[in-house]
Amino acid sequence: MKGKIELSIYGTRGSCATGSKEYSEFGGDTSAYTLKHGDTLHFLDGGTGIRRAMAKELTPEVQSAYLHITHGHADHIDMGCAGGIYFNKVPGGIKVIGYQDVEKALKTFFDNKTLWPVPYEALNGINKEVIALDGGEKLKYSGFEIDTLGNYHPSRGNGGSIGFRFDIKRGNNLVKVAYVTDMEFDYIPGGKPQPRANELKAEFVNFVEGVDVLLADTHFTNKEYNETMQFVRGWGHSTLEQVIDLANEAKVKLLLGTHHAPQHTDEILSGLEKHARDYARSTGFQGDFAFARDGDRLIF
Repeated sequence: MKGKIELSIYGTRGSCATGSKEYSEFGGDTSAYTLKHGDTLHFLDGGTGIRRAMAKELTPEVQSAYLHITHGHADHIDMGCAGGIYFNKVPGGIKVIGYQDVEKALKTFFDNKTLWPVPYEALNGINKEVIALDGGEKLKYSGFEIDTLGNYHPSRGNGGSIGFRFDIKRGNNLVKVAYVTDMEFDYIPGGKPQPRANELKAEFVNFVEGVDVLLADTHFTNKEYNETMQFVRGWGHSTLEQVIDLANEAKVKLLLGTHHAPQHTDEILSGLEKHARDYARSTGFQGDFAFARDGDRLIF
């Protein structure tokens, strides 16, 4: 474990889980990833995939653990079946770092009434001192730093979710991993143009500049967003081709598209992956592209 940095994928689906065999390759569980280095473990979002992530990754070697929640929508906090949130052996419990409304969202979901039969106070595996952020903050720890980015994701004004960037020391170098999902650049609800579009794109490019891996929201395609499903404009998600363009500008080394739309089966995503790679080559993208797949593990 020492010296390795591992990024593992446990939940790639956006909006709602999809459990049938047509989704077995790319995955049906909602947002859940882990980033492990030394004796430190980071959970990226708490969607349904976190049950398997906690079962596999909360090993005795882990001495500090963090749960980074981009925002409080259900597909990012639906973690009620994850045993690790009720109990684990991490000293001090899993520390929660998330967008400003995350604590409220967790207390609403774990209400011991209508949404989940266990109260928030009984989640003994997580530290109750939530670090609530707006985006734009830098958190410094021994051996790594975390930067955050405020994204446009309705219905909270010009905020709504935050992205995370991890700069992790490995010898004399840094391994840079960014996770940015549930963000939109061009429209606000009602299909109205986003007045801050250029600013939001510039902030995104600056945030992910030169990262080794970028996990990013590629929920829609340009064709869906601009032609066949224009009603999704303002829903808070970006497009595959747009993210490739921005990652190209930022000189990202590996782009992993994720937050897969529920209607995108394995067959559809396989076709879109080929389209995305062709599009990336045609635009001069120097990095690599793939869709995130449940079960993939990257070792740096």
